[in-house]
Amino acid sequence: MTRRATVVSIDKGRATVKVSIDESVLAHLDGLYRFALRLTRDSALAEDLVQDSLVRALEQKDSVIGNLRSWLFQTLYHKFVDSYRRIHRMEQKVSETNAGISDSMQLTSDLVAVRDVRRAMETLPEELRLVVWLSDGEEFRLREIAEMLGWPLGTVASRLARGREELRRSLAAYGAPREKQA
Repeated sequence: MTRRATVVSIDKGRATVKVSIDESVLAHLDGLYRFALRLTRDSALAEDLVQDSLVRALEQKDSVIGNLRSWLFQTLYHKFVDSYRRIHRMEQKVSETNAGISDSMQLTSDLVAVRDVRRAMETLPEELRLVVWLSDGEEFRLREIAEMLGWPLGTVASRLARGREELRRSLAAYGAPREKQA
């Protein structure tokens, strides 16, 4: 089987480096960006996080064992944790940024619902928000999430249940319709 590759430019400080990335990695870029945006709550930081993760992925591409998608998301998550720790060592308090959605131009009920869900997600504690997003936003299975975060499967399952319940309560407070239960 022939592997196709695409040449992309990655900004490394003052220099732009052109690298060849396997198209199987490129297929996951949108999901990686969405996950990074959920983690950072800032589009520029999310782009930087994805870029840094791709650089690390390229450096360690020969060490991929198993599911490439899980490995890429795990690499991004670990890169986020590293950055988060580094920032918090340098600063005592980090101001939170807006999710980037403009409240002034909400014209349809769908956009209002999206805004409400984003607000509700932002109120969740980090460990609940991560699990809910990975499960419901990125459609990872519980076992994959447990491996990715290094948590026991039961912990992931309970945090997912708690996170979903807190989301339901938050959305009810916004007046959003309750999600149908299976």
